[in-house]
Amino acid sequence: MFGSGLLLFLPLSVCAGVIERGLVYSVRVAFLDAGDFYFKLSSSSAKYSFSGHFETKGLINKYYSWKGDFAAIGSVENGSPKMEKYYARSESKDHELKLVVLGSEGVRFLPAGDKVFQFADRPQGEDLVTALFLTPRCYDGKYVNDGEDTFEMFLIKAKEIKQKKEKFGPTLKCYYRVKDYKGRSRRLNVTLASSAHGAITKEVRVKIPLLPDIVFDLKKQEQIDTSS
Repeated sequence: MFGSGLLLFLPLSVCAGVIERGLVYSVRVAFLDAGDFYFKLSSSSAKYSFSGHFETKGLINKYYSWKGDFAAIGSVENGSPKMEKYYARSESKDHELKLVVLGSEGVRFLPAGDKVFQFADRPQGEDLVTALFLTPRCYDGKYVNDGEDTFEMFLIKAKEIKQKKEKFGPTLKCYYRVKDYKGRSRRLNVTLASSAHGAITKEVRVKIPLLPDIVFDLKKQEQIDTSS
């Protein structure tokens, strides 16, 4: 049913002249290990694509089981990625399969437990993965989205910080305030660093009032040889 749509999200490595990287982020909630976020990025001077997978594990999985797959393709304008098409597939312990397919014409989404696609206007801004993990500088857009809903995003400040590990070069920390469609606010701290493979997101910290922080911390990165 969805196979033909997924062909839109083939990595750019099927084309010539791209750099492909594999990234792994450990995810924790407070001091608890929630799992690993696996991420594959293909990019050139004009285009990019990514695919990712996350699945809860350990004690977190016992109380809140969730897994999801993400993919997107887009263009690169003035060094920054601009998402064109986005796909998400997720399911959890309490909710059945949910699908989101976003394109220039709008959004098709299959709510959890439903069998009929619904349609909506395209949300504003970049998808969260593109904005937080792919943008090589502090994201200066006013909006981000999760494929369905639009969130307001405000850059509070940007600060250069000293990096303890020598494998990373100059490091920049971006502080954001994000407001959802219900008016609820949370903070996001994104740490960007330069590396041998180019600019990279080293850490994303989600700060929700009265709840423990959710942290994505770069665990592994590698450049994939696409010459063969």
